[in-house]
Amino acid sequence: MGEKSFNPQAVFDCLYIGRSLTTSLGTIAEAELHLFAYLSCLLFLYKGHPASDWGYEFTSTHTGAPYSLALQASVQGLIGASLLRASGEFLVLEPAGIEECNQLSALSLNSERIAFLEAACSSQLMLPVGIIRMAISEEPTLRPTVKYATSRRLLDGPATVRLYEQFDALNQAVGSETPDLLVPASVWLTYLSHIAKKSLTT
Repeated sequence: MGEKSFNPQAVFDCLYIGRSLTTSLGTIAEAELHLFAYLSCLLFLYKGHPASDWGYEFTSTHTGAPYSLALQASVQGLIGASLLRASGEFLVLEPAGIEECNQLSALSLNSERIAFLEAACSSQLMLPVGIIRMAISEEPTLRPTVKYATSRRLLDGPATVRLYEQFDALNQAVGSETPDLLVPASVWLTYLSHIAKKSLTT
């Protein structure tokens, strides 16, 4: 994985999310890889970092799901390097991929990302993946793409104002001193899932 064309942050995120979710779920669908990477990025923003510092961008699919070209390229590169294996519609991290993830996790340049990736991946222990997927569809910058079935860059434009309003309310609800990001992640996802369920009944 030394090719300059691969985004190093996206490669690490693929490995870390793959390791975390295959440990608990056995396999991971490609869409789930993008979903949990996006949730990690959202938690990064929640802690006051700009989206541009995450290292790669997300767009929406026509079905209203988050997607990253950098992540997808990393998946293909990891498969080519025999660190990740495609099994039907799912991905399985190979033992060599787990070892690569362990080595990269020890690097200081990846240490800050781990808190966000870990909280995002751990959220599936609190909520089913389907509920998380439904909740994220109500994220303010993603919601318009769901409504109008369009593809556009996420975490950009006027809708970010609403996103940060939610983050401010969330910060007041859970407290800024809360060290565990899983707490605000779970509270926010539960809130968004309630909105999603309500929209289905109206």
